[in-house]
Amino acid sequence: MKAGHTITAEYLAKAYFRRGISALSAKQYDQALDFLRKARDYNPKDGFVYYNMAEALIFQKNFSEAEKSLNQALEIMPRSAEVFQRLGLVYEKQKKWDLASTAYQKAYEINQSPGLKEAIDRVTELKKR
Repeated sequence: MKAGHTITAEYLAKAYFRRGISALSAKQYDQALDFLRKARDYNPKDGFVYYNMAEALIFQKNFSEAEKSLNQALEIMPRSAEVFQRLGLVYEKQKKWDLASTAYQKAYEINQSPGLKEAIDRVTELKKR
């Protein structure tokens, strides 16, 4: 691939992304991460790549790396309720109650779903313990 061949890079990024999503759906998390990292290498400005990398990392219970990946996704997609919701989950799994509450609140401001309200209430109760 020669410098300036952005069409080739975009094609490769999309191909690796699709393979990563397929592996993620098949619960092949190591393989999903390999493909998604390659997709990221070809298109580092795709927030969905970072989001899906975080999904694989969550299933592997690698919450600190999932947190990093979700923060990368937020830099690219700062108004994504889904990213904030997943970030809330990652913080919750790490017992970072205040951060979880803040992330869920931000997600709820964007998308007022009953599931997010439940998550906010759950973390509020956990903070009291």
